[in-house]
Amino acid sequence: NQGDKIGIIGSNGSGKSTLLKTLSGIQKPLNGKLAIQDKSIDVINPSELAKLISLVLTQQSFSKNLSVTEFISLGRHPYTNWLGMTNQEDEKQINKAIQQVGIENLKNKKCNELSDGQLQKVMIARALAQNTPVIMLDEPTSHLDMYHKAQVLHLLKNICFETQKSIVFATHEINLALQLCDE
Repeated sequence: NQGDKIGIIGSNGSGKSTLLKTLSGIQKPLNGKLAIQDKSIDVINPSELAKLISLVLTQQSFSKNLSVTEFISLGRHPYTNWLGMTNQEDEKQINKAIQQVGIENLKNKKCNELSDGQLQKVMIARALAQNTPVIMLDEPTSHLDMYHKAQVLHLLKNICFETQKSIVFATHEINLALQLCDE
């Protein structure tokens, strides 16, 4: 449902990441059918699916030489032309995401200059810039100290409340899930 915070809890190696990749269309289902907004995921083209679901994985493969703003702008890819050129609406969504996450002071830094906590916020901002009704996150607090874990949880709660986006996240930390999740 709109604005829900849903946790997928399990031990390491239990298939949480596989489930998120399947739900987001990156990986084909091993069995069964998957539907989003009453449409089978098999018939939704990747560009349209990217307008419905954004995904933040723990293992991101991207050039950390990108600036924070350049990385966040990658979230607008489903909406840009074939050259990847952003327009005024794209810039508006990028700036809005930066403000929502509170990383205005990091805009011009390179991703390789960031701490793990800062980089996690940048990846969440990219998902927000993608402007999807559902954001999926795989272990959003892994490799973070307690301060940054609390910051990320607070940020995710605020995102749900302010935007009514649904958040689905996988974790093996049951206490964190209990603090954040509706289900």
